[in-house]
Amino acid sequence: MTPDLPGRKPEIALVFDVDWVTDEALELVLRLLNRHGVRATLFATHRSPLIDEVVAQGTHEVGIHPNFLPGSTHGDTPERVMDHLLDLFPRARGVRAHQLVQSTPLHRLLVARNLDYDATLLLWMWGCSEPFIDWTGLVRIPCTWEDDCHLDAGLPLAAGALPLSGEGLHALVFHPIHIFLNSPSMEFYRGQVARGGATGADLPHPGKGIRTVFEEVLVWMTEHNQRGITCSEIARPLLADRTG
Repeated sequence: MTPDLPGRKPEIALVFDVDWVTDEALELVLRLLNRHGVRATLFATHRSPLIDEVVAQGTHEVGIHPNFLPGSTHGDTPERVMDHLLDLFPRARGVRAHQLVQSTPLHRLLVARNLDYDATLLLWMWGCSEPFIDWTGLVRIPCTWEDDCHLDAGLPLAAGALPLSGEGLHALVFHPIHIFLNSPSMEFYRGQVARGGATGADLPHPGKGIRTVFEEVLVWMTEHNQRGITCSEIARPLLADRTG
């Protein structure tokens, strides 16, 4: 279903789950973004020289990507997970949880840690979405598409298969490893992982894949004068209404 949101101009937000990826893979993503002059939000799982550089430059927003699942290297309780990542990224204003983990206690924890927004909610293939403030006072930013879901669904490997046009917010989630490997399917990706791959030593898929989709999205954005909106920019008007 696509909601009718008249009056809100079309806006594309590119969102990235860093997922412990190597700097070599992330550098490719940043190079492509910068080539097209498009800004994005990176949800980081760890510190690295390249991520530190992105934070320092401020060209793209860096939020946090906490893993709340059992066995997480971020911590053994939600509180410790959040404290660990906020120690690494004290300027982060928002969260997108690994594996889309959500709950009322987690949202209360985010508010207690003075975060502004959560971008974990997925409204798969909605034509557009609208951010909102939930009952805890947290701004929720629904995403409308993810590259791994696209692969699982077996959709065409082209930007034309994505929800891009029309009024409203279109928040698209990519994983840098899928762009780096140019994953054509989740089976291809899982095969790389099973062989101990998904590192800078891996060769990308030579045909159409997620890198194809990503580059076509960047071209589409350039042709439609879309330079990307960050998650903090999406949340800011709602935060102003909340405090005003």
